Amino acid sequence: MTDDFRPLFEHSVERALSALAKGLGDGQGGAPSCLVPCEYPAPMNRPAIEVLAAVTRAISGQRVLSISDVSSTSGATEREIVPLALTDNGLCWHVRAFDRRSPSIRDFVLTRVRSVRFLPDAPLPEESFANDLQWSREVEMELVPHPALPCPELAALDYPMTDGVRRIRAKAALAGYVLRRLSVDCSEAHSLRGTGYRRWLRNRAALERADSASIAPGYLPKDAGRG
Repeated sequence: MTDDFRPLFEHSVERALSALAKGLGDGQGGAPSCLVPCEYPAPMNRPAIEVLAAVTRAISGQRVLSISDVSSTSGATEREIVPLALTDNGLCWHVRAFDRRSPSIRDFVLTRVRSVRFLPDAPLPEESFANDLQWSREVEMELVPHPALPCPELAALDYPMTDGVRRIRAKAALAGYVLRRLSVDCSEAHSLRGTGYRRWLRNRAALERADSASIAPGYLPKDAGRG
């Protein structure tokens, strides 16, 4: 390869980094191997392959599942769910599904699903994304360098900005997860401290009708604490 080399095709940076770190993996058996010396955090939260297989088949075939899961609020429960989609919040994988026990659309952590089985006699589900307003609605969030930290150019280098702002879009159902993953200070007075918070959410109003806002770092509704 010479200094004059120019690629003929565009390549996805995400795929290139994945290949460098984990190998190409196309049709290869055995453990993946990196293409160059590379270290990255090994995922600790891996769902059971049996659970993942059943959930993805239910999504593709529009089928109903009976699951045994554990949650922090309800403990161990048996539920009938209609899986709609998989989501990755950066820390763990969820299945977004209609929970007939609630009844409501919820996110279930796949590693907390202890058992799963298909319900062959269950009627075809009527639940769909058409009823999931949090999934169908997108919010635009404006990230700016954190006012309390020096060297604002570092934030702009980490996430390229235009005129000092990086605008990102996410489904309302996932916005809080995205902001937590990016360590964005979502407090009204940019009060979170530490070098981990190099960005601040300038337009907090974008989260007002997003159910996932509760897990965004530092976010509190404007009427919180009033009575």
